[in-house]
Amino acid sequence: MKWVSKRDLVIIAALLFAALLLLLLHKPKNGTGYEILNGGSVIRSGSLMVEDEFSVNNVTFTVKHSRIAITQAVCPDKTCIRTGFIGSPGQITACLPNGLMVRVIGESGVDAVL
Repeated sequence: MKWVSKRDLVIIAALLFAALLLLLLHKPKNGTGYEILNGGSVIRSGSLMVEDEFSVNNVTFTVKHSRIAITQAVCPDKTCIRTGFIGSPGQITACLPNGLMVRVIGESGVDAVL
């Protein structure tokens, strides 16, 4: 008794080829801007295209190469600094002791999620 026929192998190969092709053709988009939130309210927003360094509530943010990061903070664990730069739409980083969250905004290019 055969578990897999030639027809099944052809279908599996075609599906794997289509998945590989989609993976190779997918180009992730970079974010176009950022929002800094405090308690759910936007307190500052800007473009990721403009290099900048600024402080909000004892937290220093650096915008460089179309990405943003928390580079200095007055908090005990410094997890927000170790997160590093983010730049894809939907990515978030936060400094919870200071109550700040940074969100990258822009078109994600994702049409569907399976």
